[in-house]
Amino acid sequence: MKKERIMDTTIQMRPAIPARIDRLPLSREIWGIMLLAGVAWLVESYDVGVIGSVLPSLQKEFQLGAFSVALLAIASTLGIVIGVIPAGWMADTIGRKKILIIGTAWYSLFSLLCGFAPTPVALVALRFMAGLGMGAIFPIPYAMAAELTPRHFRGAMTAILDSFLSVGYFAAPLIAFAVIPSMSQDMGWRVLFYIGGFPLLFVPALLKWMPESPRWLEVKGHTREADAIVSKLEHDIERRTGGQLPPPQIEAKGVTGNLDSGANRSTRPRGRYNQIFQRPYLKRTVMMWVAFSCILFIFYAIQTYTPTVLIQQGYASATAFLLTAIIVVASIPGKYAAAFAVERFGRKATLIWFTGAAAVAAVLFGLLHNSVL
Repeated sequence: MKKERIMDTTIQMRPAIPARIDRLPLSREIWGIMLLAGVAWLVESYDVGVIGSVLPSLQKEFQLGAFSVALLAIASTLGIVIGVIPAGWMADTIGRKKILIIGTAWYSLFSLLCGFAPTPVALVALRFMAGLGMGAIFPIPYAMAAELTPRHFRGAMTAILDSFLSVGYFAAPLIAFAVIPSMSQDMGWRVLFYIGGFPLLFVPALLKWMPESPRWLEVKGHTREADAIVSKLEHDIERRTGGQLPPPQIEAKGVTGNLDSGANRSTRPRGRYNQIFQRPYLKRTVMMWVAFSCILFIFYAIQTYTPTVLIQQGYASATAFLLTAIIVVASIPGKYAAAFAVERFGRKATLIWFTGAAAVAAVLFGLLHNSVL
């Protein structure tokens, strides 16, 4: 009992978790955690994007009309929209890691069941259920990047993680290119959904190697667990580099200095959800919602309907899938360029330039009729 009190006192005397993380180098330990978060996004985005690659087969097999095709296309997206709404609250309540694991297991199971769907109605229901899990985990890698990455590389890490989404979206039509033309009409689309169940095998890796966010643990009062995670990172980095980490820094009212053991807890009050609808955040909230709604609308429309539209225009299914993959893969170098730009030019300038370039490309995409362009 006395030993536990001494340990708790020692933990309380240490600097706050954010200050300790922010002075860490971008080490292989942090890269390993971010890789897990990125792979979680990759396998999820495959499941999000796979519907576009199976729609042509489903339309032929079940003789679907335009409304039924649209319903199948939006079923998982509707689930994502609904699932993502409480995801932030749940992650703040029970932890980032738990939501990531539960969501991954949830959508993988329902994606696997989609491969056994006997009717379009059953497939719509299963895709909606899968979407709930996809929505739940969608914000988690963003949170992990923000809470486990040193401040000087946080924006770039978020952009790099985002590239894993593009890899998953790219993988869906690429796998369809290899699978669907070589199988019967009623089997090819089912195999793509079976592959969507593979992330169930990824869950044990998350359980074993993905740590909980130490910032979340500290906020929730689990200081011992938070200290253990950050202490392990510090120990592993110092052991590998053979040097001692610099002391944590604190910045307050323009003054920067070493954070000693007496100034260990942040007194800044926690934010509230309704603050994003109040000044000075209301304009920023509206602008970000409008910008990302437009961006995601175009992106998902291209991802979902391009194979179907190309096949209706007379292209072979393999060619349609390959062209879709080429369109999507272009976003990957864009994400890495953004990773450089956000740290070099700032978040606002990067968003303006990249959104402007995407707008010009979208207009040209609609006007030009050359298949190469």
